[in-house]
Amino acid sequence: MKKIKAGYSGEYRVLSSLNALPEKEYLFFHDLRLIGSPFPFQIDILIVTSYFLLRLFSHTLLLFTR
Repeated sequence: MKKIKAGYSGEYRVLSSLNALPEKEYLFFHDLRLIGSPFPFQIDILIVTSYFLLRLFSHTLLLFTR
């Protein structure tokens, strides 16, 4: 149960930080589940810009804040 709570806490911290970015330049998708292939998978956080797609695994991120 501790690991589940830690995972949600980590995703929340990441999303809170991402919300500081300009809305017109970034699209964020949280808990995105893709089922178009024989092997469905989930993306914790997907960031889309006109330049790139970035998939974040929040369980492996270390977020340092002051």
